[in-house]
Amino acid sequence: MTERGVSPLVPYPGSNENWKCRCLTCKEIVYPRYDTVVNRGNGGCDFCAKRVAAATRSAEAEIKYLALAAELGFEPKAKYPGAQGDWLLRCKTCGETKLRRTLGLSQARSCGTCGRARRAAEKLAADKVKADKVFEKHKVRPTGEFKGWRKTYSGVCLVCASPTKSSPARIESGAQACFMCSRTVGGKKRRDSTHAPEEAAQIMLDAGCKVNEVNAYSGVGKAWPGRCTSCGLKTNTSLGNVKNGHGPCKPCAMAETDSSFDYFGSALLYFLENEKLNHYKIGIMGSETKRLREHVSRGWSVIETWDFDYGYEANYVEQYCLEAIYDSGVPNKVGKKDMPQGGHKETFKRGYIEREAVFLLVLIEIEKQRWPIPKVFASGKKTKKPRRACEVVEDGVACSERYSAKGCCRRHYLALRIHGDPTFRIREVFTNTTCEVAENGEICGLVVSRKGMCSVHYYRDYEYGDPLAMKRPTPKERTGACSQGKCKEEDYSLGLCKFHYNAQHRERTRKAAGKPEPIKYESDYCKVEGCDKPRTSLGYCHNHYGLFQKYGDPLGSPRGSNAPKIGKCIVAKCEKKDDSKGLCSQHYSREYKRQRKGKPSLLEARD
Repeated sequence: MTERGVSPLVPYPGSNENWKCRCLTCKEIVYPRYDTVVNRGNGGCDFCAKRVAAATRSAEAEIKYLALAAELGFEPKAKYPGAQGDWLLRCKTCGETKLRRTLGLSQARSCGTCGRARRAAEKLAADKVKADKVFEKHKVRPTGEFKGWRKTYSGVCLVCASPTKSSPARIESGAQACFMCSRTVGGKKRRDSTHAPEEAAQIMLDAGCKVNEVNAYSGVGKAWPGRCTSCGLKTNTSLGNVKNGHGPCKPCAMAETDSSFDYFGSALLYFLENEKLNHYKIGIMGSETKRLREHVSRGWSVIETWDFDYGYEANYVEQYCLEAIYDSGVPNKVGKKDMPQGGHKETFKRGYIEREAVFLLVLIEIEKQRWPIPKVFASGKKTKKPRRACEVVEDGVACSERYSAKGCCRRHYLALRIHGDPTFRIREVFTNTTCEVAENGEICGLVVSRKGMCSVHYYRDYEYGDPLAMKRPTPKERTGACSQGKCKEEDYSLGLCKFHYNAQHRERTRKAAGKPEPIKYESDYCKVEGCDKPRTSLGYCHNHYGLFQKYGDPLGSPRGSNAPKIGKCIVAKCEKKDDSKGLCSQHYSREYKRQRKGKPSLLEARD
């Protein structure tokens, strides 16, 4: 038994009896049988046998779980903790390192994060196939990256070739896949409910405009290209404007209505050139206006001019020439900033057309004389259009300024809008050039600064309300004594001493500000009975005014040890002496707590 690793502690009991022994390895008391240990060759200590078996199982489990972790894509970052322990492992795919239960590896298929990502990718791929079918059904070809069933998915409409952005979930719920197609369908429904294209084209034709394409009708408010049946110029107006009474052709409409340009007076067609801007210009002006001078002052040079008997003839020739030039492909790259005087829309770039070609084009149009005669002019009711002017009559004289709005020029219109009267004068108009203020029997005669006065008299009038007022008289004009009553002080300014001058200044300032007159008190002492201190404000001295501001009563008891005492606490059945406000220290503390809680005040007992 000793050779087998156990030492007997009692005499031999028999072959098949338990024999009390001590393990020579772990020193534990064991009870093996002789037959089991010696004859059969088993171990004598169960404790040591279990340890060996556990070590063997642990080694086998470690090999098993190391292989399993490698198979699942994990890299151990710590020693094997056992089947029931937490093992620090790192995922080789996503790089996530965390504690994982060793026994749970046999049930896991991969890293949890990687598994969720894989499942999300599988769902995204399945949703993409479904989304592509939805887009194909609605005639949209996907072009962007698919991010999810409810996320925006870019594409191109196969009907109108417009880019689209919508989510497959929204389209499947019934929304339109292409915004432009939905607008087209909605617009067609609205147009069909108002006017058919043939009906709209007939309305335009009756107004004097033959549209280019009947089926190009896109709505009442959309521009519809065509040509004027009267003059043949291009038009680009909407059916709504025509139905509202506006003419489809702008040159013809301008010739029939009143405007600043005189269409029935003599006019001039000019051809200009600007080397700095590298552009030509064609324009029109009245013979008696200064329009050409404005262009010349801005760097334009005159190439040629043509005289016309009537302004509408020059206007039509200008429009015919510009249409022919722009239709030939000549660009216009001059903007409004390049021509602050206006007229940038009638320019075209040099190098695309020669001067001689412009001359020939103008002469051909003059020779054709295809311009229509205005109805007002043809009927003989009007032979010359006068320039529209302001209709306001002021002081018996009609205003000659240019018309702006509501029958007024700009100045009279502003007066009408602000004051309700176009003849209202915001500032008095002075015509004198020298100051006419008489001082000491002499006229000033200095140059006028404002309001018909020189700067000196204007400042006196602004500061004191009188152009002859002076802050301080000159030494010769001083009388030496105050002129206020029986005051014997030396005069300081305006014949008053400093005290009376400041009083007068305060009174003037008070009246200018519209403040009420100050309260006058009969006495200079505090109005509280028994107080002989000087008053400071509202008839109270400094102390009583402070109590009035704080408690609303000049006799209010302040908080503190200096408050007047009445001898006993005002609370019933309290025999303590009053500390403040007729309360003892205990009830005074309770008073503020009662006020915060909204309970009745203890001070009401004072009444």
